[in-house]
Amino acid sequence: MGGWPAAGGRAVFARFDDPARVRWVLFGHAADDAYAQPNVCDLRGRTGFLDLLAVIRARCRILVAPDSGVLTMAYYLAGTAPLDVVSLWSDPRQGVLKQGCPSPNPNLHHVALVGRDEDVRNVTVDAVAQAVAAAIERARRP
Repeated sequence: MGGWPAAGGRAVFARFDDPARVRWVLFGHAADDAYAQPNVCDLRGRTGFLDLLAVIRARCRILVAPDSGVLTMAYYLAGTAPLDVVSLWSDPRQGVLKQGCPSPNPNLHHVALVGRDEDVRNVTVDAVAQAVAAAIERARRP
């Protein structure tokens, strides 16, 4: 997750480990660390950028992403699909936080988590898990 430790991702995935309730989809350039959890679908290295955006738009209700091109493109996708974005940051003076523009998607809810001392590695598992839990709760509402 763009500088956030893989162990942090595994810990968050383990907190939401019911495949009937939460299914994690991993995107990225290469599958460098194994994720053997049953509720994880690892697409790293197997999707192009446009395919990745299509999956996010059509199949994802929550996106957890570092400050990246994927985050920026998902944030600025036009449409009205519900999407909760939990973004992980080192430098809040970059990317969509610096731009300060609203998403064209009125149904996008964004929670930005900035690492202590401006280091994404300092974003805690608890903070990410709380943001994901809140997003799951929002998704359950009619």
